[in-house]
Amino acid sequence: MPNRFSRLFWGGISAMGLTTGLLLAMIATSAVGAVTTTVVDIPVTGATQRFLYVRPDAPVANIVHLPGGDGVMGIQNDGTATGPAGPCSPVYRTRQALADGGMALALVDATSTGSVRDFNDALEVVRYMQSRHNVPTWVIGGSASTAAIGNLGANLPSEIPGGVIFNSPGRPASNIGSIRRPTLVVNHSLDNLQFGSAMFNALTAAPVRERVVFTGGSNAGCGYHLFNGVEAEYAAAVIGFIGRNNSFASSSVPNYQGLWWNSPAGSESGWGINFAHQGDVIFASWFTYDAAGKALWLVMTADKTAERTYIGTFYQTRGPAFNAVPFSPSAVTATAVGSGTLTFSDANNASFAYTVNGISQTKPITRQVFGPLPTCTSGAGTNHAAATNYQDLWWASPAGVESGWGVNFTHQGDTI
Repeated sequence: MPNRFSRLFWGGISAMGLTTGLLLAMIATSAVGAVTTTVVDIPVTGATQRFLYVRPDAPVANIVHLPGGDGVMGIQNDGTATGPAGPCSPVYRTRQALADGGMALALVDATSTGSVRDFNDALEVVRYMQSRHNVPTWVIGGSASTAAIGNLGANLPSEIPGGVIFNSPGRPASNIGSIRRPTLVVNHSLDNLQFGSAMFNALTAAPVRERVVFTGGSNAGCGYHLFNGVEAEYAAAVIGFIGRNNSFASSSVPNYQGLWWNSPAGSESGWGINFAHQGDVIFASWFTYDAAGKALWLVMTADKTAERTYIGTFYQTRGPAFNAVPFSPSAVTATAVGSGTLTFSDANNASFAYTVNGISQTKPITRQVFGPLPTCTSGAGTNHAAATNYQDLWWASPAGVESGWGVNFTHQGDTI
């Protein structure tokens, strides 16, 4: 039987990176690295968004923090926080410990026009962090920022990997059940202002959910509500949860592997295009017809050029007959016949633009569904050899001995 050319599972390829052990080793190593702190102002609609940017040498995760209270941290040019919500923020107070644990932090203040916790403004901060550190981004907040954090967790674009952490959360809104990311709920047992249990129970769609309840500390200063006296325990809980789930959080990055056809489904039955998606590369094999109505196979290796966009060159190939023994890869020739661009609007719909032999067209495409779509995920400790979905591109074994031909498996339910 042919071997897969990569051990890959639909919907979870990015999660095949760091194991928990390696991640924790990296976190420990980062503690000896330098940590830099800068004040950043980025443009948002009609204003600028300020945040305190704390960066270790080699971050393993990003944290974007929206404070509670009135949302005003009062970040000064020297990095101090003087606003009502600043000095008592648990993320602000533990920022050095979190950075030593491998976290790059963005502690978000009000905008230049006084707006706080706006979804689009926060999203710009998330994108800023992602552009600098291609690691999962975790949004953290609670109390008065509970609704804003819940909204971010439920509506962050699917191509942004990461998770959610609620500190001393308020009453959960109806959209909490839409969060499909690893989520941690942290509260103190003596805090009467939190809804930690209700929040945890409302996370019905979160693939991983945990709750940490602190005891100890005191109600002085920032109080139980903001973890006064248990700062070390708070930082350890955040770092530990991210360490256990960082690779799993990466599986939220969409994977487009599978068989696609014209949209709406069935409107142009008779042709289709298979995607084998690994990392930032999609290998596309397109079955269609030439001008004379004869079957035509074209292949393209499309590289990611922007979020949700992949571009490559289409080739038409010739080679030995299917029953040739031995099959000679050196006899395979490939002729460039055009180009293609794949632009995905979500995990199940896209635009397919191409030019082939001087003819250009654009078609809407969608997944071809003939059974239950695979929802496999991958994470630390996963036994990939035990997977029972075989959707992928396969070729002769041992790998490479008959380079030039392959077979795509689209596996849904009990049908390939």
